[in-house]
Amino acid sequence: MSTQHILACEGDSQGVFFAGNYHEHEEDKKKRLGEEATKPHRLRYHPIARQTRQY
Repeated sequence: MSTQHILACEGDSQGVFFAGNYHEHEEDKKKRLGEEATKPHRLRYHPIARQTRQY
């Protein structure tokens, strides 16, 4: 029997340590965060605004 360890970076930059395999981690994630958390979603980036200097 081998144990795997997972250190996952989840939403809002939270690190989660899980002792178990990937499938057990996915089930735990569903319990903690809900079904919607396991579906992939697109990251949104905000445009960089330039600040202009007025002299």
